[in-house]
Amino acid sequence: MNRISILLSFLSCLVAGTSLWVSSGAVDATQLHRIEAERGLLARALQSVESRLDAVQADLRTSVVEPPRRVSGRPEPVPQAAPGAEGREASPLLDTLGDAQVDLSDVLARFRGLEEEEREDALKELGDLAREGDPRALELVLDGLNDPSADVRQRAAKILGSLEDPAYLEHLQTAAGDPDPGVRSTVAKSLDDLPVEAAGPVLVGMLRDGDAEVVDEVIKALAKLDYREARPQLLGQLGAEDLDVASRAASALRGMGDEDAAHDTIARILEDFRGAGIEARCDDVNRLRRIGGPTAIAELRTILETDASFSVREAARQALIKLGQ
Repeated sequence: MNRISILLSFLSCLVAGTSLWVSSGAVDATQLHRIEAERGLLARALQSVESRLDAVQADLRTSVVEPPRRVSGRPEPVPQAAPGAEGREASPLLDTLGDAQVDLSDVLARFRGLEEEEREDALKELGDLAREGDPRALELVLDGLNDPSADVRQRAAKILGSLEDPAYLEHLQTAAGDPDPGVRSTVAKSLDDLPVEAAGPVLVGMLRDGDAEVVDEVIKALAKLDYREARPQLLGQLGAEDLDVASRAASALRGMGDEDAAHDTIARILEDFRGAGIEARCDDVNRLRRIGGPTAIAELRTILETDASFSVREAARQALIKLGQ
């Protein structure tokens, strides 16, 4: 605003100076009249602008947001949704489950009528309820073992394992014969959460599975449970065609105190290593790491010092680090 006022004053001085100039004879009266008229127009335009700027400034002053006042006392609590409310809204099945007037057969029918993804999602909630001891939720989990979807059956098997209750061993044993290898692998993982005397014999029976990945999971479970009664069956797995299975069995036997059991498997791995490409040699390095022990460590050091591939040497270096070397 001050700048506009200064400009108007400057214009007034300029016109006054122009008048003196005219009186001295340098400019005639007609030119002076035109200058005066233009000065008046400019002054009115500048005054209009100044008025509008004043109005804008006033609006700005009235629209400034005041800082929030400090409220004394404790703030009002923010309403929170009840636990599980969101899940229950998304899954009406759970509300039906909690209604004792609805027969369990009707709840099962509704569960089976859900889409595959919805059944799998519902099992996540049902698993929590089953772990809290809800018998109707447990019935739905058990029913999930017979679901047409392998993913749903796999989820149900995982939940049963998390219950860590040998009372459901029979159900897991039945699921060990599932046609889907992913379900059978999950059963093996679930069994290692049960007491060794209950799960061990079932796992030994699963060593006859025709899928190498399933057998690999079974051996891991037996090693975790330290089920030494499985030693004869594990010795048999040392001759498995799949080197992952053989190395897993050698590792399990070493963990059970049988150091010599790994020697033949290490020799097989080294034989495979000599004629393999880079990727396969890296796999063999990981098998040696899995077995561990003095013999495997010595071979890994040799690979680190002599192999022509940086990738293989790096794999050997990482393997030795994991073995504490």
